Amino acid sequence: PILSISGDELDAFATPLSLLESAEKIAEEVVKFAEETKAAVTTQSGELPKVLKGAMMDAKRELAKMSSKADLAKRKCSTKLDGVRNKLGAIVEARLAQVSSEMRTQMQGKGTSVDKYFLELAAPSTDKISEEAFCRRVQALLGEAYRAEQISMMCKHIEDGGICRRRFQGFLQQYFAVVKGIAITNDFAISTATTLRKAELDEIFELVA
Repeated sequence: PILSISGDELDAFATPLSLLESAEKIAEEVVKFAEETKAAVTTQSGELPKVLKGAMMDAKRELAKMSSKADLAKRKCSTKLDGVRNKLGAIVEARLAQVSSEMRTQMQGKGTSVDKYFLELAAPSTDKISEEAFCRRVQALLGEAYRAEQISMMCKHIEDGGICRRRFQGFLQQYFAVVKGIAITNDFAISTATTLRKAELDEIFELVA
């Protein structure tokens, strides 16, 4: 079902981590079975006489079909698993944007720096933010919109085993380079906006909300 959903339905999918673990386990079993099948085919093929005719020729054809089916099963399984990962990756990307924005807003509301914000969450003994601490903060920020497995998967995506300072900074701080000079205004509506200044080519801006 995950491969056929999109939009709000995909965004609301609550168990991406469980699904991924199940899909990877099934894929591992399929690959193992396929490899065992091909090994058995190789063994049986080696036991056939060099000159084949009649039933022996038929047996060789059947063994070749078995080997081809094993290869096909591996390819299909790999394609399906890639599709699942892509769908779940879209969920992670959406949560990355949402959570980083919420955290930046909270950080600015406190008037604190990224380093100080990191220290609020990090364990002093490891200088890392544990998955549990990260998820608690995100749950407080998102409220009813919080999806435990989505955030857990996002946390692992940032850094598995705990988020270090550098990874946290990269997650929270976003910079954009100007590729074409453009006026910076105080409003989106050009007809009523006032130009504040011009953004110059190659100028760097930090996203603050």
